[in-house]
Amino acid sequence: MEKYSSIFVFAALGLLIFTLARTRRRIKQLEKERQKAFSIKREPVEDYNEAKVVKLVDVCRELEARVQNSASLLEALIDDADNRIALLKETKDKEPVKEKKVEVNNEMYDRVLALSKEGKSEEEIGVLLNRSKGEVELLLSLGKKSQSES
Repeated sequence: MEKYSSIFVFAALGLLIFTLARTRRRIKQLEKERQKAFSIKREPVEDYNEAKVVKLVDVCRELEARVQNSASLLEALIDDADNRIALLKETKDKEPVKEKKVEVNNEMYDRVLALSKEGKSEEEIGVLLNRSKGEVELLLSLGKKSQSES
């Protein structure tokens, strides 16, 4: 019986060692599968984030270039404006401004008022007197002012 019990103990120990080794191999296999699954899930996310960061950096560089171009253009325009202002000031200081004298032609004024009283439009009066519509409007507005003052 002792003989059988030691064989039984060795068999039980062998079975236990076999089971432990098999379980250990299965645990290692499951660990590898888990790591593989995590690495598959993480890589696309990391690649996606890295691609977004690269794209964001490119957009920032493009915007920076645009801002620098706009700033350069504005500086050039300001310099040009300053030069023109200086030139105008020099020209103004050298030549006194000559006032234009406007001669009022009473005959023209009277003719515009007469045609207006006849019911002619501003365009028609301008065509008849060979004057622009603006001149006719001005003369008519002067006529209205003088009538309201008197």
